[in-house]
Amino acid sequence: MAREKSQCHYHGHIDESQMSQAQPQRSNFHSALNGTKEVIGWLATELREATGNSEMELSDETALWEQLVQGHEQICTGLQGGPTIFAVPIPEDRCPCERPELRTIRGQSQKAK
Repeated sequence: MAREKSQCHYHGHIDESQMSQAQPQRSNFHSALNGTKEVIGWLATELREATGNSEMELSDETALWEQLVQGHEQICTGLQGGPTIFAVPIPEDRCPCERPELRTIRGQSQKAK
């Protein structure tokens, strides 16, 4: 019998390190994301910003990201030399977020612009 997955949301993390050294941590938490569309939208926005190409086509990536979100899997993307962009699934009943006000601002990047 398949085990039912609990409800979860995603935490968006951006690490300026290169992909081989980056780790999602509370110190690089930027957004709380709820639902597939928010996760995909946030990843696409951050990746486009990192590349400096706001018109970059990401249809292959978004199809893969959708599958990963549906499976409650961690997503890691970015540029080889940095930044590294993570979307990390967190079960609602085990969220370690110490800043609950960020959880109410779903999909909004909290980094200084």
